[in-house]
Parts: sequence; C-alpha cells; structure tokens
Amino acid sequence: MNAEIEKQVQELAKQLLAEEKVDLVIGWAPGSVPTRSRPFFARTPEEAEQLVVSPLSVHNLTDFLNYYRDTKERIGIIVKGCDARSVAVLLQQEQLPKDRLFIIGVNCGGVVDIAKLTKKLSVAEEDVADILFAGENVKATLVGGEARTVKVADVLADRCLACYQHNPQFCDEVFGEPVPDGKPEFVETEALEGQTLAERLSRFNSYFDRCIRCYACRNACPACFCRSCIFDQRDPSWVPLRNELPENQMMLLIRAFHLAGRCVDCGECERACPQNIKLRELNKKLEKEVFDLYDWYAGKSIEEPVPLSTFRVEDYDPAEHEGH
Repeated sequence: MNAEIEKQVQELAKQLLAEEKVDLVIGWAPGSVPTRSRPFFARTPEEAEQLVVSPLSVHNLTDFLNYYRDTKERIGIIVKGCDARSVAVLLQQEQLPKDRLFIIGVNCGGVVDIAKLTKKLSVAEEDVADILFAGENVKATLVGGEARTVKVADVLADRCLACYQHNPQFCDEVFGEPVPDGKPEFVETEALEGQTLAERLSRFNSYFDRCIRCYACRNACPACFCRSCIFDQRDPSWVPLRNELPENQMMLLIRAFHLAGRCVDCGECERACPQNIKLRELNKKLEKEVFDLYDWYAGKSIEEPVPLSTFRVEDYDPAEHEGH
C-alpha cells in the first residue's frame, strides 16, 4: 500500500460522495499519534481527502456495517483481503443487502503490529514522532530527530503471517498490485493439537483465567452480529455474571463455537483484548475443523450456503470413517 493507492481511494470516495452514489464512506484516517490510524466516516467529498491507506490501517471496518443495517443509507467501505471476507459473511448471512454497499478493495501485503514495531525500534510508542513506509521498510523518526529503520516483514501482525487472502474479493473497485495469495494452513494449530489434553487444557485455562468479561472481543468482531447476545441476557441467565474461570470458559468457548465457519481470522478480537488473551488460537482451531470437514473457510463465497446451516450427502460422516 502506498501514496498512489491512497490518492486513488480518496478520488473514488470523493466521486461517490459528490455524485451521491453513497451517503458515507467508511475508511481510515490518521490517529492522534503517528503510530496509529483510526476509523473514519467521510460524508462529504472534502472529508474524503482525510482518508488514508497504509500498513497502519489495521482495523477491520466491517463491524461498523452492523450499526447501519436498519437504516437506508448507502455505504462505501474500504476493505483489505480479510475484511472483504467479513463483508461476504454479512452478505451471505443476509445482514444487509449488497445494493446498499460500494466495496472498495485494497490489495494488502499485511499490517503492522505496533507492539512489535516499538520493540524492534527499542523505544516506547510515545517516543516515535513520525512514521514513513518506503517499500519494504518502515522509517521511524524519534522525538529528538533520530531516524531508525526496520523491515515491514519483521513487524507484521501475527494474523498477517497466517493470511492467505491478500487480494480482496467481491469488490466494486480494487486498487494496488495483486499480492500472491496462498491457501489455508494451520501450522500453529497442528502444533497445538500435538499437545496432550492436559497441556491444552492448562494452556487455554491460563487464557480464560485472565478474562475480565469486558466483551471487547465480541464488540470488535464483525461476525458477532446477533441483535440480542446470549451473554447479555438475564432471563434466562445463560452465563452467570461472576468473573471466575468456569464462567469465562463458558463465555469464550460459546463465542468460539458461534464463530465456527464465520471467523475470517482478522484478529480484531485479539487486538481489542486488554488482557492480551490469544483468542486466535481458539478461533483457528474451529476454523481448521470446518476446513478439514467441509473444505470451507469464512468468506469463501457469497452465494454458497455455509456448511453448518446446510446438509449435503457428500459431507463428512464420522461413523462411516470410524467403521461404525
């Protein structure tokens, strides 16, 4: 992603707003500090000039579409590869009609993990005065004027290292040179599966025990689009309010099962978590199960029904494979 792509996106957004083809464009704008971007809602051509596209454009903006599904507003939205799959999930689940959307795709080589970047630079985030992306490098200017450079590849977010859909699909316009796509791989999940049951239980319980039940993971997730969440219901009370290990286990496991076949591994849950819980480990396990059983990953298609809501004779039959 570079300045030319950013300019192209700005011009298209300005045109869409000026011609009243959309009522707003959801994208990114500079944050309050040089190392951050922020979600931005442009409603005029002038505001569209504030849109930015860079490896700091970390947010999956698709979650905001859930807040507009009961309106009649026409929405332009800028998406990366994983984000576009999130849009496909919402369309497939009939959460909003495609004719209300104008999807602007940007081919993506990955976004930066700020914690990795500051660690690589050996500085605190507040010590970074400016950031410039130049080819394969990140050039940071520190407070006081010192310049330091690291490779983008060394500071990519973990989710980007496992990404296999860099080029967004189902878009109305796409900008940027195509990035080689891959295929779903689950190296870390397979390593986890190699552990004993006791080791896995201990690992996940160490995560569950840190949960403070703030629901930041749910609120940041595009696939958590239920209008009434089971965790908010008090009558009946499915999950007690106590912030203890059994309740946390139930909450996080239920959420993971609800996301099976819908999680695109955008990592927003993990990025939003104030306790730094490795939620992707649990979600990737469910993603692998769905892929192994049904050759399906979230956002694979808009038209094809999702496996967990359909029945096909050729689907995997455990009894048949186990000889029962």
